[in-house]
Amino acid sequence: MRIGLVSSLFGDRMERFALSAPENILSRALEEQGHQVDRYASSNLPDGSVDLYHANFFSEAAIYLALRRAHPLVYSPHDGFDLCRFPVHRGMLEKPLKALILANADVVVALSEIEANHLTQVFNLDPAKISVVPNGVDVAYYPKGTVPAYSGPSTPIMLLAVGQLEDFKGHIYLLKALTIILPRFPNVHLVIVTHNARLLTEYQRFCEENRLDDHVEFVDSKATDELASYYSKCDIFVQPSLVDNFPVTILEAMACGRPVVASNVGSVSEQLSDGSGILVTPGDFEDLARAIMLLIKDPQLRSRLGNQARNKIESLYTYQLMCEKHLAAYQKAIRSFSLSDGWRISMPRVLAHILLTLYRRRNYIGRYLRRSQPA
Repeated sequence: MRIGLVSSLFGDRMERFALSAPENILSRALEEQGHQVDRYASSNLPDGSVDLYHANFFSEAAIYLALRRAHPLVYSPHDGFDLCRFPVHRGMLEKPLKALILANADVVVALSEIEANHLTQVFNLDPAKISVVPNGVDVAYYPKGTVPAYSGPSTPIMLLAVGQLEDFKGHIYLLKALTIILPRFPNVHLVIVTHNARLLTEYQRFCEENRLDDHVEFVDSKATDELASYYSKCDIFVQPSLVDNFPVTILEAMACGRPVVASNVGSVSEQLSDGSGILVTPGDFEDLARAIMLLIKDPQLRSRLGNQARNKIESLYTYQLMCEKHLAAYQKAIRSFSLSDGWRISMPRVLAHILLTLYRRRNYIGRYLRRSQPA
């Protein structure tokens, strides 16, 4: 099979760093299975000789493919903001265009049952059209770390968080939790690895004002092998986000056998079900501090959670299983596309290009209309 895989990751600088990003690992797994994968950036308007397109995220390419309807289309929204109902600025056309993509896709891939239920309720999507395919990781990338003995409050403990320094990632709540933890456990050290340091100065100022400087380290983005060493060395992985869907960072920590403390947002409760992690209330730094301190004091609990997390990865979230489920979704999409051949309307390429050109210029049009309104 020849698959056109579309993602904002392709062409981005993170493409060569994030080997465990879902699109990267899916592309590799498909090629290992003998399939041909053509990669397209989300800003491109693909028109290749493929058997099927798989568009990830809301993008111009996804809109174009939904308008054209010239090939079977699989769509993965990956929209944690929508799933968590987190307020973000969206253009007035985004919701109807996303509904168009969902309606015209032959199969919609949800990362969890939670997301599948959300899509059926919010977008009135037929459940039969949805395939649930969780993200997966290659456990070969992630060595399992050891759990040190606990020798009292002064035991060295490394906390790790990985993610953008943006408000919705909730790192400020982790820093606030640290102000509660350190007076009781003075040897705790927090490492935050990020590829987007927009709020770094603000967070550094918070650390300075609250005397956290010697306990917090901000690290630039790392390639997968380097990042894996951080996971395997940490004692507790923390995900304080206010928005997430099915985060790969949690899967990476689980693969290294690390206990996880994470905000109960998006589909995280499915990832950490069956006792493979601790869920906390998003935005509640006191709840976050309590969960972390519970794990600091109890190495046996850390070991048990870490082992259960690794076992869950090996049974449910391998990249091979992720690939198998995607291939089943692709076959389902091809069948659906074939059955719709008699009544499907395929938009001419030129018209689809014109509509996308207008969409790209929507900001200019909006500014013109505002200037044209009477005072």
